This record gives sequence, structure tokens and C-alpha cells, in this order.
Amino acid sequence: IRDMKHQNRVHFPIDQKPVHFTYRLYGSIPKGYDEKLKLRMDSALDIAKAEALKYSPRLGNQFLNKRVFEINARYELGMDKYLHKNSNGPYYLSKSYVASEILQSYQYLHDNQELFVYTVCVMSNHVHALVRAPDGVEKVDSGLFMSRHKSYTARMCNKLLGRTGEPFWEDDYFDRTVRKGKFDRVIMYVLNNPVKAGLVKHWREWPYSWLNPEFELLYTN
Repeated sequence: IRDMKHQNRVHFPIDQKPVHFTYRLYGSIPKGYDEKLKLRMDSALDIAKAEALKYSPRLGNQFLNKRVFEINARYELGMDKYLHKNSNGPYYLSKSYVASEILQSYQYLHDNQELFVYTVCVMSNHVHALVRAPDGVEKVDSGLFMSRHKSYTARMCNKLLGRTGEPFWEDDYFDRTVRKGKFDRVIMYVLNNPVKAGLVKHWREWPYSWLNPEFELLYTN
């Protein structure tokens, strides 16, 4: 079961199932607000654990896994909403040359078959990506992938911005396996992020998104 406590979050390997990643710029959410959301999460998780004890071990585990998934999703949505409407910056990713660096990093990973990338959306202060392990590869270490990606892009973006010795990304990130039957919903959630933020009327108008050409005809609207 995924540990819901922020400081001890468990990240699972990326396998052949699509995984939705979300991560953000350092300082984009005040610590106080983050702590408030985490306290709500911990409280909800404690309630779920108590409820799970009413069932047999097998059913209790299934119930708890479902509730943990829902609690984690609620936390991510709360973060996303704040990043869209309340964050006071930084907004480094709104600069075209910085956003391009993030997109190029994913395209490199995809072209070199280190990851299979479905889509990426770079917002002004956070990033959404939908990926899976490349064909013929059983598992990819998600922590290693994210560490390498963040380290490389932080170094390159800080260089472009003229920043030295300063953190660029928040340490943590969210990763959730897309459940059966939810793929279309998730891919459109990623693509429609700038629409929900009121930045464009249609996702295709957003210049800082990339959709795998294999899926272009499936998502024309």
C-alpha cells in the first residue's frame, strides 16, 4: 500500500501500464498550505484504516487500496487547483525556452526508448506527463528516471535563467498508475490543463504540450 505521508511517499516502478506524473517548481506552493493538505490526508487515511478493519484481511486490503488511491487523487487535485489559481510563482516554465527544455527532455527519452511517452503538458509552475515503460522493457525505476530528469532539466533551465546554486524543482512528485478504462480521461486531463487554467480555449492552442504522434488522430477534438 502506498504510504500517504509526504516525507515517506512510496513510488512504484513504471511498468507497461500508463503512469501519470505530476511535479512542480520549488516554492510554488507555500509550506503552510501543503501542511494543511497533508494533515487532511493523514486524517482521511486514519479513518480509512479503521474502516478496513471491519472487513476480512483480503477485502480490507482491497478497500484500503481503493481509498488510498482516492485520497491521493484528492490531494493532487487540491495541489493542481492551487497551482492554477493561487500560486504566487515562480513561473519559470512560462518562458518558451525553459518549457522547450522540458519537452525536449521527454522527446529524447521517448526517441531513445528509455520511456514510452504518451503526452506532456508544461504549465507555468508544474508539469504533467503520461508515460509507461518502453516496448520490451518490463520495468523502469521511477525514482531514478525522475531524479535524472529533474537534475538534468534543473541544471539546463537554471543556466538559461542565469541562476546558480538554487533549487529548481520541489523534491517530491506524484505518480499514479492509470486504472483500466480511465486512459482517455487521464490523457485529456493532462492536455486540458491549460484550458482549465483559463489560458487557452482549446488544448491544441497551448504551445507547451506534446502529444505522441501515434495518438494524434484519436484526440483531434
